[in-house]
Amino acid sequence: LCQATDARRRRLLEALAPFGLVVYGNWEDRLPSDSPLHPCLRGFLPMDQENDLYARGFLFINIHSVGHVTSPNMRFFNIPALGGLQLTDGPFAAFLQPEGESVFFSSITELVEKTAYFLAHPAEAEEIRQRGHARVQRQWTYPHWLEWVLREMNVQGPAASPQEGGAPLS
Repeated sequence: LCQATDARRRRLLEALAPFGLVVYGNWEDRLPSDSPLHPCLRGFLPMDQENDLYARGFLFINIHSVGHVTSPNMRFFNIPALGGLQLTDGPFAAFLQPEGESVFFSSITELVEKTAYFLAHPAEAEEIRQRGHARVQRQWTYPHWLEWVLREMNVQGPAASPQEGGAPLS
């Protein structure tokens, strides 16, 4: 990651360390020795365990790289697709409704406040989680995504078979 992304992620995550945050990835060499993230580090999460984590977890923080200014990363869709609730940055309301299907933040203060709120209000978090899951299943699965991309490009593509959950392109 670029240094700007790395520093931004660190600041955001350090603010959440008191909440019992768990952090996966290669952070050990990039943190100062006094960072509150050290007890949160769990190392790399094997890709074959990612889906299970999203399916059984409660609240996920999705911080986009500085370069993700025009489209969301794949975690943005994978988290709700597998049943997780995400707090995420980025101007991506066209994909998931803010506060209705995903929870958005734009500052450290807002991230901390919303984290505390949803940890204290699990029923409300569950409603958003369910709506986000339903929206991704309805609109943002790979067959739907491909159909959307092809339509945007004005390309006639192969029709997805009914067993794949897709509808023919028109």
